[in-house]
Amino acid sequence: QQGLVERAISAYQRVLALFPDVYQAQNNLANLLLEARRPAEALQHAERALALQPGDPLPRVNIGRALLLLDRPAEAVPH
Repeated sequence: QQGLVERAISAYQRVLALFPDVYQAQNNLANLLLEARRPAEALQHAERALALQPGDPLPRVNIGRALLLLDRPAEAVPH
């Protein structure tokens, strides 16, 4: 399954290279990067997704998850 996750990550990265303001792609890539245990990268994409859709709670969840994996729990609490 890890190979599928890495392939999906690559596909989303290609899409976002062309269309960086696609909220769903940013958020989905954050999810995949969290699954691949790449929280620093996930955090960047979750923050971008939140900037694109500030009212959506899903990027906040991803930001919180990434911060917890980065051992930054105090920053995760507001999310």
